[in-house]
Amino acid sequence: MLVLGNGPVGQTTALLLAKCRTDVTILDARKQRDAVGSKAIAQHRDVLDVWEHVGAGNAIAKEGLTWSRSRTYYGDTEIFCDSYFESANSPYPAFVNLSQTRTEELLDLRITGNPFINVMWDQTVRDLQQDDSGVRVTASSSDGKLREFSADYVVAACGARSDG
Repeated sequence: MLVLGNGPVGQTTALLLAKCRTDVTILDARKQRDAVGSKAIAQHRDVLDVWEHVGAGNAIAKEGLTWSRSRTYYGDTEIFCDSYFESANSPYPAFVNLSQTRTEELLDLRITGNPFINVMWDQTVRDLQQDDSGVRVTASSSDGKLREFSADYVVAACGARSDG
């Protein structure tokens, strides 16, 4: 299995597949993990439940700031306020706030050493071909080297700013 993108969605996909003893290669165009940024900062209870299934939910919830409501403003004017249900069939709060960078670090701790997951940085997907036998992906590194990958399936988890 190939997973394109090593952000939280790609990491989670790989961890869930590895839990089923499926070999996964994660390809990411970046040279390494981003060290800054606050994107994807609100983690919902359902996602925390999934992350705990792969061993990371407690750590993420513990470090995150719990939210019981969200407020939307336009300038200085509050447009609306939503309160979240405290009760659910989960040990987690409705939302926690934690930077994507830290969330990725905590998921990386679960990926590191996992015998079913191979992470390959600096691999920009250039071509993807699918036929009845599976999927072939051509990727290039920053030095121009091309690599070919084959798999039965590919999961695209390339992020909001991906160009493909």
